[in-house]
Amino acid sequence: GYELYDRSLGAAAHTAASDAELLFNVLSHAEHQALMGRKTMFINCTHESLVGRHLELIHPERVVLEIPPLEGNSPAEIEARLPVLMEVKRKGFRLAFSQVMLTRPYAAWLPLASYIKLDMSQLKPELIEPLVKFAQKHCTAKLIAEKVETAAQHELAAQHGIKLFQGYWFATPVLVK
Repeated sequence: GYELYDRSLGAAAHTAASDAELLFNVLSHAEHQALMGRKTMFINCTHESLVGRHLELIHPERVVLEIPPLEGNSPAEIEARLPVLMEVKRKGFRLAFSQVMLTRPYAAWLPLASYIKLDMSQLKPELIEPLVKFAQKHCTAKLIAEKVETAAQHELAAQHGIKLFQGYWFATPVLVK
């Protein structure tokens, strides 16, 4: 698949409006079929963009929405976001989350996960096996090792049963204008 991310903005400037603009730009690109082919698009989202009508423009079976963890990981805020996530999932979208999903505050979101991304640049090698085992026991999400930048990181993730990878070890980002 492809991950779409507007790198022209800093993380603080990433908004629902920038999510919609990115999606409109990709869909209006004259050769978007050549860009995507029959691949799945992973689209980085804000929580606010999940309620936007722009999602009606895309076919859910071709899209995975990457949902960030909430700042501060407040249990009340996490619980408050659950109905929106459930509605997006009900519409047919698959959801991807970071390894933060494998922590206690996010337990209610775990059944919604189609993918969980393990950040190989942040995880200590000794934590990969317990995280993989926990994920396999508590959800059906596919695991993706992301930010894989070395052969050693790839081998470590593969040894623990991870079959999906993303990172500079495999390919560098391609700018789409």
